[in-house]
Amino acid sequence: MDVTGVDTTGAGETFLTDDGVRLWAARTGGDAGEPVILCHGGPGLWDTLEEPAALLPGNPAYRWDQRGPGRSQRSGPYSTDRSVADLEAVRRHFGLERVTPLGHSWGARPALAYAPAHPARVGGLNYVSGTGIDDDSTWHPAHKEAFHRRLGERPGRRERRQELRERGDGRTDAEDREYRSSSGRWTSPTTTAPRHTPRPWRPRDSASTTPATPPSARS
Repeated sequence: MDVTGVDTTGAGETFLTDDGVRLWAARTGGDAGEPVILCHGGPGLWDTLEEPAALLPGNPAYRWDQRGPGRSQRSGPYSTDRSVADLEAVRRHFGLERVTPLGHSWGARPALAYAPAHPARVGGLNYVSGTGIDDDSTWHPAHKEAFHRRLGERPGRRERRQELRERGDGRTDAEDREYRSSSGRWTSPTTTAPRHTPRPWRPRDSASTTPATPPSARS
């Protein structure tokens, strides 16, 4: 800890959001330049951006586990708006005046949405491999078709996945791992979940087609 009580070792700390959910976050880097808040992909993953954060040795870099997976509390609601509010909670917790959100994959969506929601708090934006600002109808149907086609390659796989999906928060950690592996999503031989495995979710928001606000995902 430094003299302000903020963790600067990268070990991390937890804090409460405005709706009472406990999130984990960590600070690394130096004190030069504008603070960068890194938003990992998913949804349903934990922080995977420790190595990219190390490429910013001069800037203060803040990483966090989004609500649900990793070291953060398993508790909804899950939505783009809620992720934006959680990103703002990270900024407020560390007492940062202005930040540069850096979002990767799914994390690029709340990072982009944060900018018009809190323009006075944003000094820049790094948008890495997101789904773009087009409406989901331009890409999601083809993605869903390919996903279901892949599930159908093994007899009973799609039915078993649906059974596990319907159990929702009643799934055990072992069933969560089975659910993720049956989906063919978010598995890596080099990535280990901290503390517990993620519970995949898909944000439920109202559709948007305006460029200022990223499109919303649909189940």
